[in-house]
Amino acid sequence: MRAKKSNFISQFIKSAEGIKRCGPEDDIGSCLSILESSHSPVFVFDSSDKFLGILSVSEILYKKHLPFHTKAKNCLTPVHYFNKECTIFEAIRLMIESKIYTLPVFNEKKDVIGVIRGRDILDDVLNESQYRRILNETLKTKKAQVINEHKTMGEGYDYLREKNISRVILVDDKGKLKGIVSRKDIAGILLEPAGRQRFSTRKGSPMSHSFDEEKIRRIGHPLRKYAKINVLTYPASRPPVSAAKCLLDSKLNSIVLVDGLMRPTGLISIRDLLSAALGLEEKADIPIVFHGHKSLMPALKDSILRLTQKFSKNFDKKKPIRLVYLYTKTVKNREKQISDYEITLQIKCVDGHVYVSAGTGKSFLTALRNCLKRVERQESNGL
Repeated sequence: MRAKKSNFISQFIKSAEGIKRCGPEDDIGSCLSILESSHSPVFVFDSSDKFLGILSVSEILYKKHLPFHTKAKNCLTPVHYFNKECTIFEAIRLMIESKIYTLPVFNEKKDVIGVIRGRDILDDVLNESQYRRILNETLKTKKAQVINEHKTMGEGYDYLREKNISRVILVDDKGKLKGIVSRKDIAGILLEPAGRQRFSTRKGSPMSHSFDEEKIRRIGHPLRKYAKINVLTYPASRPPVSAAKCLLDSKLNSIVLVDGLMRPTGLISIRDLLSAALGLEEKADIPIVFHGHKSLMPALKDSILRLTQKFSKNFDKKKPIRLVYLYTKTVKNREKQISDYEITLQIKCVDGHVYVSAGTGKSFLTALRNCLKRVERQESNGL
């Protein structure tokens, strides 16, 4: 818990002047080319300066695979309407979930009145001893994600998607650091106009393709060709909190921890620092509305609630929860004997998303575990 400090975002709101912006008719290739990192958004406004939404590298390149000439209005990322009364922990969760570290703040009319940046929050909490303890505990075990420098652009793209990470470290055959490639770097190449050919030559396909002809050749290029060579590094032998301060003092989103032979042993990102900051929040129990079967014993009811609460708190780290509904009932056979137990779970999230799952089993706890597994699959599949 943050002692004697306000947890509201109002203290961190900065002017929206200088943000990267574009219009709804602009193509995403030109819009994303103005970004400084894959965690920066482009704000989309219409001709009357009405805010329409944001563009995200992660959404465009890794989830939707859109061609570079797609109009900005056709690929807007949904925005949570933050106001001054929202907490920094709500903001941090959305930053982690969206992979965007600069978010708009709105007034009652849903006009943009400023922005909140993850780095500003981190600069503040880094001075707290509890946060530094959390950093030293959580960052020690984080391993480096590496790929050989001889891999192709396509293999690097697939690796980033498979691991769901924003950057990968390049190493040579001896494991020494050679560079780093981010989603933004790959977006700049794959969303770049082909120059000689804009439309597909595939028979029967008049549509434009993001990965057609020249794009396919780019995917075969060596990954090292697009790597950043000047990588921010820090001795792995020193405390992680010192590396975190070095990262925040820079304008970069990651720092590579290396041993004495310049071999990467770990990587610390702004995302890691934001995740650690959630440890400062005093977590109250998530509200659970329980509609239990009338014959449910108190001890069993407590077990069901404890398991649901434990799951909900872990789930809340990925998708902030507003309320959980839990329904139990028994299923009887023809002889009117109980044959199965059924639990239905409804999770209402802060962003408006609702997860619904039903599970059955030979006991209520088995049914609940089956139900929770289905919710996990829904979330991991982006449903």
